[in-house]
Amino acid sequence: MTRNILMQCAFETKTDRQINLKVDPQYIDLLNASHQNRIEQALTETLDVAVTLSVKAGAVDVETPAAWNQRVNAERLQEAQSALEADENVRYWVRQFNATLEVDSIKPID
Repeated sequence: MTRNILMQCAFETKTDRQINLKVDPQYIDLLNASHQNRIEQALTETLDVAVTLSVKAGAVDVETPAAWNQRVNAERLQEAQSALEADENVRYWVRQFNATLEVDSIKPID
């Protein structure tokens, strides 16, 4: 849950020992002291300096990690669909059997 909340945050600013994030107001109530402490601990371990985290609710006008992930997955899915539609073997079977490609069943390969 902590990761999911953090994925909805956008970076605002950083000072020596404070990191300021912004999150869409619909997610701010999910952030409690436990989640904030986990994030601060992870940042402190990663940056090797004690960090204080400030998360404020507000309109996020940059792409959050969650939005980026969703966009990349949609692009990969579109590429997979286009590749299948252009594949000569798939086109052969579609012509031979008057078949249709079930686009909802397409999943990109990792």
